[in-house]
Amino acid sequence: LRRLGLQLFPSEPARSHPAVTAVCLPRQVDWETLDTELRARGVAMGTGAGEHRGRVLCVGHMGTQAGFQFNKSTLDLVADALPEPEPLGA
Repeated sequence: LRRLGLQLFPSEPARSHPAVTAVCLPRQVDWETLDTELRARGVAMGTGAGEHRGRVLCVGHMGTQAGFQFNKSTLDLVADALPEPEPLGA
């Protein structure tokens, strides 16, 4: 996820959940558009609640979703669905 330029949420690993990784979505990413694109590719993910709704992408990784290949395939789809990052200084 970091290789995609995404910031982990929360930023302190000690506060992270063992079954879900959350990342902050870049400003230019619209959650509804991303969610629609991911679902069209067969991937359903969640977003945050309250003030974090639409600003955080939640990636589950437990049970059948815990395997490396499954996670890699899913993250490849996420990478394809994300828009190109904004150039610095834009």
